Amino acid sequence: MRVFDYAMSESRGCGWARAIAQQAFRDEAYTLQLDSHHRFARDWDRELIAQLEALRERSFRPVLVAHPPAYDPGQPVPGRCEEGYQIDFVAFGGPGVVATRSTTIMYPPGPAAPIRARFFSGGFAFADGSFVRDVPADPDHYFNTEEITLAVRAYTQGYDLFHPHRHVLWHYYGRPTAPKVWEDQAAALARGETTLDGAKLGMRALADARQALGMEGAPRAVHWMGRRRSLHDYERFAGLSFARRAATAEALCHIEPRDDDLRLDEAAWVARLLPAPRIP
Repeated sequence: MRVFDYAMSESRGCGWARAIAQQAFRDEAYTLQLDSHHRFARDWDRELIAQLEALRERSFRPVLVAHPPAYDPGQPVPGRCEEGYQIDFVAFGGPGVVATRSTTIMYPPGPAAPIRARFFSGGFAFADGSFVRDVPADPDHYFNTEEITLAVRAYTQGYDLFHPHRHVLWHYYGRPTAPKVWEDQAAALARGETTLDGAKLGMRALADARQALGMEGAPRAVHWMGRRRSLHDYERFAGLSFARRAATAEALCHIEPRDDDLRLDEAAWVARLLPAPRIP
C-alpha cells in the first residue's frame, strides 16, 4: 500500500486526486476506480474478474461501470447481489453536461449478462490495467464533469462500456454529516489559508468540457480525446447529439445502445434525433 498525503487546502478536486493515486500504478493486470465510501460483497474481486473476462468475446477492451445500490451505515446490507444497475440519460445541462440516473436493469427473458453502457461511473469502474495508461485521470477535472468526459475519452480510446448484471458493492450516497472538500476548501479560502477556489475550478472544467463536446460551437481539440474513434462515433453509439441537445428514442427510453446507428449516413442519423429535456 502506498499513501499520498496532502492537506485538504492543496486539493484541486476529484480528477487531481485520482491522478495522484494513479502514480502508484505498476502495470497491474486490472484497475479498480471507486470512491472510499463502499461496502463489498464476499468474493467481489473474483466476480468482477469473471465478468470482465467473459466479455472478451464481445469486446477487446471492456470496462465495467455502474452506480451501485445504496447502503446506510449501521443498517444491514442486503444479501442479494443478483440485480444490475444501468445509468440512464435524463437531460442535457446542469453542472455535469448531462444529467443521469441509475435504475435496475430490466432484462428480457433469457440469461442475464452485462449490457452495453452509454455513460461512465466515477464511483465504480473496473477494467484492464492498460486503462490507467490509455485513459488517465484528468487533473484539471474538479468533480461534476468526470463521468461524461471519461465516457467520451474511454470510447474514443477504443474501450467499450458495460453495466454488470450482478452488483458486488454498495455505495453510501449523500453522506449529509460528512464534510465535502469544496465546503472545507471554501472556508479555508475565506480564512486566507489557500488560494484554490473549488467553485472556479469546477466552472472552468465545465466550460472546457462543453467546448470539447461541441456545445459552444465547433468541438475544440483537447489532449484527452482518443484517436481510435471520434466524438461523433460516441454520439452515434450513445444516441446523443451534444450540439443539438437531442437524443434518439432509445436513449430517451433507456434502451440498451446498439451499433446500428454507426452505419447510418449522416442524414438518416440526424432524422432519428428527437428534442431532449434540458435543465439550467
